[in-house]
Amino acid sequence: MPRLARLPIAVFVFLLAVAVALPVSAQPPRKSPTMAQFLSPGYPASLVSAKKADRLAWTVLDAGKRNVYTAAGPDYKPVRLTSFLDDNGIDTSDPAISDDGSVVIFVRGHSLNRAGYGANPTSHADGPERSVWAVRTAGGPAWELGAVTNPLLSPDGRWAVSLIRGEPPKLVLVPAGAGESRPLPLGGITSTNWMEWTPDGRHVLFNGREGGAGFRVFRKDVTSPAPPEALTPEGYAIPWGSQPVSPDGVRFFAVAPEGRVVFSPSQGGDTAPVPGVEAGEEPIQWIDGGKAILVRQPGEVPARIWRVAVATGQRTFFRELTPPDLSGGTSITDVRFTPDLRSYAFDYWSLLSDLYLVEGLR
Repeated sequence: MPRLARLPIAVFVFLLAVAVALPVSAQPPRKSPTMAQFLSPGYPASLVSAKKADRLAWTVLDAGKRNVYTAAGPDYKPVRLTSFLDDNGIDTSDPAISDDGSVVIFVRGHSLNRAGYGANPTSHADGPERSVWAVRTAGGPAWELGAVTNPLLSPDGRWAVSLIRGEPPKLVLVPAGAGESRPLPLGGITSTNWMEWTPDGRHVLFNGREGGAGFRVFRKDVTSPAPPEALTPEGYAIPWGSQPVSPDGVRFFAVAPEGRVVFSPSQGGDTAPVPGVEAGEEPIQWIDGGKAILVRQPGEVPARIWRVAVATGQRTFFRELTPPDLSGGTSITDVRFTPDLRSYAFDYWSLLSDLYLVEGLR
């Protein structure tokens, strides 16, 4: 019978030259790979952090089981929060965490395409289910909030706002506990992405566009039936994965059409370039109570993080982030620092492969 043998990648060229010449008996015996090798280790993704607590949350795909994990300082020991222990193909994604780190919400079910269809791994007769769940980081069972998607938890952990893609898209406010969901009007907005709450928990900022116009940043008052208000000109957008709103809620950072970082008032007004930020750099988060922001050059490995004073533009080297293994074409994403800046976390991608030699073929 043919069998597979795992070989170091370094011997690839050598094997091409001599594998045919060597008799099978000269090869040392090797064990065949097992399915467990390909199902583990766990695959972590979607790292999020609490703004006012030393706590992280993320999702893990481990041997087909998809769950939410958390870790808190100072030791940051991973703890599984959910108990979805069946390998049933149902996705767990889009975690969000309250500012105090006490509640995590997440989505169960696969993303829908533009036509409104999604994967249905359990072959449910009514189609695939995609809904928001919540769980407390102190422990206890998770509970379902409702059939909404892409949730963002309010600073106090009491509400989740959800952008539901479609034509037109919908914005829904969902209670994290008892209560009823309520729709939030979007006016003439036809496309949306990326949201962020203001610190007071009253407004949501998001990227959107009206008809064939370009994207811009809008603000929606979740307590009012009035449609969203445009805060920036066309072409400006909140960077994906960032925490753009200042701690006092007065302003936020965005990226202009030509790629430069700008500040914009949260109540509306003229944008202004951020001094000290170089071309192509992307902002990460506010620090020092709103006196500075952290920036980095995307795609750079190791990632060099710079502190930029927003009043003067003075740049100070802050930290270099290096993955433990640089092999495999590594890239760094989702950088997060704790409020006291003493701890940090980041995702990194590394594409590795193994070479197998098939022996005994006839």
